[in-house]
This record gives sequence, structure tokens and C-alpha cells, in this order.
Amino acid sequence: MIKILLCLSCIIFTLRLLTFNFNTLPPQNLTINTFNRFPNSFYTAQSGDFNLSFSYKGKLEPQHIISYTSYKYDEKYKSYTLKGVKVIHSNPMGFSRLKKNLYYLKKDLLIQLNTILKGKSYQLSAGMLFGEKSALDKDFKENLVKVGLIHIVVVSGFNISLVGLLILNTFKRFGQIAYVFSLMGIIMYSVFVGLEPPVLRALIMGGIVILARVKGEESNQIYLLLITALIMVFFNPLILKSLSFQLSFMATLGILTFTPIFDQLINPESIEGPKILSDLSASLSAQLMVLPILAYNFGQISIISPVANLLTLWAVPVITVVSGFLLLISLASIKVATMLSFLVTIPSLIIEMVTSNFAELNYASVMVQVDLKKVIVTYFCMFSFYLYYIFYLSRQ
Repeated sequence: MIKILLCLSCIIFTLRLLTFNFNTLPPQNLTINTFNRFPNSFYTAQSGDFNLSFSYKGKLEPQHIISYTSYKYDEKYKSYTLKGVKVIHSNPMGFSRLKKNLYYLKKDLLIQLNTILKGKSYQLSAGMLFGEKSALDKDFKENLVKVGLIHIVVVSGFNISLVGLLILNTFKRFGQIAYVFSLMGIIMYSVFVGLEPPVLRALIMGGIVILARVKGEESNQIYLLLITALIMVFFNPLILKSLSFQLSFMATLGILTFTPIFDQLINPESIEGPKILSDLSASLSAQLMVLPILAYNFGQISIISPVANLLTLWAVPVITVVSGFLLLISLASIKVATMLSFLVTIPSLIIEMVTSNFAELNYASVMVQVDLKKVIVTYFCMFSFYLYYIFYLSRQ
């Protein structure tokens, strides 16, 4: 079934790209998904895959539809600065109203989370639980980028799978209906945190896996990833220009393809070793695949990133799960949740120490100049080696 779906997706995907005009962006009317308001009525906002900044004296809310008279594109920040912004529709209906209510619910939960966690603990938890990168202070965010750890403060497949498995295990006694509840749960969580490309990718992949499990079929993860990408591009071809989509897709592809290769290089005897070795293989695989994109977009690559990830990745599930439970406990008792907050503070402190110390190293990152041709050639060489490994080296 997966192979047939992949073939059909490729055909539809090709037809879609051939008939799509990539010069029609940004649209004249934009629906605001999330926003942050600053002094002097200045806003930064997101509409689909567009990062926006503009001045607006009125009250802006999520799911408002705005228009503008002109825009200027900032290549460095991949953001559009809008002029002459007006709200042309402010009464969302149906699904848009649900998204608006979920947006305010998330803001309320972030306030609640901030009552029990402070400083870097809150900043990391807000990013890992809700994908709220705006909670990060400027210096900490720059250090995370410099040492290659910014990816830990985004909602990803780990969050989606965690929600799906929790619901699945809770309702497993009801048989296959548990899969329905699990699917509904990951959909609601995805809408709740915001349907950004990494979340949408994980949602589609998770949905296909659940449907395959209902039919009693096993799923090839690489096929699923390709189908997911084709579906996302079909509904929004402009997502191909989204940096978060590129990074999410290539990191996942790297983990699925190159992790077995690094496993064999690190542990050639094929004996099951400590989990830290498998974590190192997955981390190296993901970073290898996103390296050309990061070099092309930011003009720098992190040298210290593999070590920084190895020292801190274990803390990500700990902070995510524990802070989620503390948030639930705080709804009943703030005091109890605050007393247990050290369970999040300790791993957060370790991440902060690793980040700040590594960022101070002279060669934590190096400046590079990479054009699009070099990116294409690099990926061609990577996949050529992968195919050579699959069809020849792995059989030796």
C-alpha cells in the first residue's frame, strides 16, 4: 500500500509543481497564525510559512486577516516587512475560531508554566512543550544557534509520538478504537502548538503509521517521509522555500539513512553497545544532512555541535516530559509543582552550562561561503555514497 501511495504521490506532485506559479508570494491577504507585540505597536507575526514584521496601532488577534500596500524582503532573517497594514476580517469562524481559542489557551498555559519555572528552565520548557521560541532571551538563543542546539527548543516528531503513545497506551484495552483516539490526539496537539513544517511532517507521518497499524501493515519509514513531503508540497508548494521544512525533512532523512552507517563505523563488531553510541550515530546523521543548508543560509557551521548534542540530547525528553507533568500538577497545586521544579532546573542548568561554555570557544563555529551549486553537489555526493553503501559495502 505504501509503495502504491508513494507512486501516486509522485505523479500528483509532479503535475502540481508544473502548474504552480512560484512568483505569487506573498499573497495580498494574510491570515495571522501567531504574533508577538512589542512597544510602539510593532508586531512580528507568522502567516503560514511567512515571517512578518509590521507596525499596526489597532488590536491584532490570531486568525485576523490582514492586507498591506507594499513589502520589503529581508534575506538575512527570511522575513517580510509590511507597510500599510490593515485588518480586513476579524471574526474567524469554524476551524479558525478553534485555532484562535487554542492560541489563547496556549498563552494561558505558558503563563502558568512561568509561575513554576523561571529563567532558562522556563525558556527551554516553553520551547520543547509548545515550540515557543519567543520565550528565549536574545543571548541564549544566539548561543544555541552557535553551538548547534537551537533544534532542541522546537516541537518535533518526539512530541507527536509521545502524545500518540500516551493516548494509545491509555486506551489500548478498547482495541483498534485506541488508534482513532491517538490520531485525534496528535491532530489536536499539532493544531495547539501550531502547524509549522516540523510539526506537520510529524503529524502526517504519525497519521499514516496509525492507519497502517489499523490495517495490520508495517511501514517503511523512508517511504513515509517521502510521501509526507510530497503531500505537504502538494498543498503548499511554497513550503519548499521554508527553512524549517528543509531542516526538518533533511534531518529526519539523515537519521533514517545514515544512522546504520555510523552505527557500523562506531561499533563495527555489531554488538549492542550503550545507548550513548546510538544517540551519537543519530545526532551525527542528522547534522550531516542539514550541514549544507545551514552553511548556505547562515554562512557558518558549528564545529562543536556533535559534542554539544551528545552532552545535552538526553536532557530534552526529561525536560519535555517532566515539565508537562509539572504543568498538570500546577493546575491542582502550585506549591507542589514549584517544589518539584528542581527536576527540570537541573537538566536545564546543564544545557545552559554546555551552551554558554562552548559558545565562548574561539572555533565553536566557522564562517563559510556556500552557493546553491555547492549545496546540490554536496547532497549528490552524499546520496551517491549512500547508494554505494547499500548496494555494495553493506554486503561485504
